[in-house]
Amino acid sequence: MPFVNALGRVAHGKGGMGAHLDNVLFDAGGSACWLDEWIGDTIVYQHGDADGWYVALFDVEACTMRRAIPDPVHPFFGLGVNVLFAGGGVWAGWNSEVGLFASTGLHLPSAGLLGVGPDGEIGYRPDYQALGPAHVRSRDGTDTLLSAGVVADLQLLGSGRALWTEGPEIVCVLNMPPPRILPGGVWAPRVVVIHNAWWLCYYSGTAGVVLHPFDSFEGYTIVPVDQNAWHDAAGLLTDVVRIVWSVTEGEGAGDIRWRDLNVATEPRVDLTPAPPVDPPPVIEPPPVIEPPPIEPEPGPEPPEPQPIPPPEVLPVHVALSQPAYINWRWSGGQSLEPPTNPEDTNRAPFEFGRPTAGVDEWCELVPFGEYYAVRAPNGRSWLSVQIDGSLQERDATCEPGEWELFTLQPDGVLVEKAKEGVTRPPVEFVP
Repeated sequence: MPFVNALGRVAHGKGGMGAHLDNVLFDAGGSACWLDEWIGDTIVYQHGDADGWYVALFDVEACTMRRAIPDPVHPFFGLGVNVLFAGGGVWAGWNSEVGLFASTGLHLPSAGLLGVGPDGEIGYRPDYQALGPAHVRSRDGTDTLLSAGVVADLQLLGSGRALWTEGPEIVCVLNMPPPRILPGGVWAPRVVVIHNAWWLCYYSGTAGVVLHPFDSFEGYTIVPVDQNAWHDAAGLLTDVVRIVWSVTEGEGAGDIRWRDLNVATEPRVDLTPAPPVDPPPVIEPPPVIEPPPIEPEPGPEPPEPQPIPPPEVLPVHVALSQPAYINWRWSGGQSLEPPTNPEDTNRAPFEFGRPTAGVDEWCELVPFGEYYAVRAPNGRSWLSVQIDGSLQERDATCEPGEWELFTLQPDGVLVEKAKEGVTRPPVEFVP
């Protein structure tokens, strides 16, 4: 999702779609977010170009970039990330090879990254492969158990406060009041403080992107439920909130929309969905009296049916897009050990945004029962969707697991297999 700071400026761009500021591309790469949302002078992002993929810092005023880890002898110099968060002057990333590492010097090789708060606190899962528990590591090194459940959509708010989900109908809080939630599921809840009152902006399964106080459903519809939106929100002035959203998952140039709301003057509406209307009663027609059946004359016994052997199912060659094509670097397996091309120090498995499909975009759609798995062009790896929706590779010498299976919809769209505890929208591809 895009990130809006306290000044109303928006950092955005996912995958390889580029790093952007207010709908303008400033560098190749992606995963742009604010190093400190209250100061708003620096964006931390993943640079990706001919010199490799690595964490970088963009000076908003000077329009210059520099490496976040400038020392070439640092063990993580020149290292890219799959997940990146920042806050309070601290950034943290996750890499499939080295695990979680941060600008504070924290390194947790087995952990998964969940978020960074405005006090520089880091939310993480000690075991990336497990669904829980979740912890918070403060800047002074204090480690606190946040939840033993499956934590998603974590927002750390500073001063020991936090909000997260543990399923589409469950919103949890720490050191703050619980919010009311519209029925139909909640995704990506974002807390906003307006005039010393708690408000919540989230995607509702029945109302779309909405904003309302914690204790009331009197609020605003920002984006209707039938439109795509990846959103964030921030308070600008005493009574003004800026809600921003991207109309695409890639968050490219021109994809960001925003709306400024003065909650003190703009009229609110009741967001509670109307109760369902009972259908009219069904009037049963009178029974039809059928004449007795005429028994057919006995005939010769039909021959025994012979079993028809099932057809051989072969892999189908496809190129995946979101909507531009996904490129398997060096035809696949570059993130495995050993990499497909050891001379290339860039271990990123994919590049995004290819306008046409070539030899490194054509992969195999392999059936596994009622599901499918996607195999790299060179056959070395499976396409794997992580719990946060990012894409990784898994060794194809083993059979694909839950995170490597997809369903093929009647309209041809490839959708990741539904998994318990995953509350974000499913990852989709158009073959």
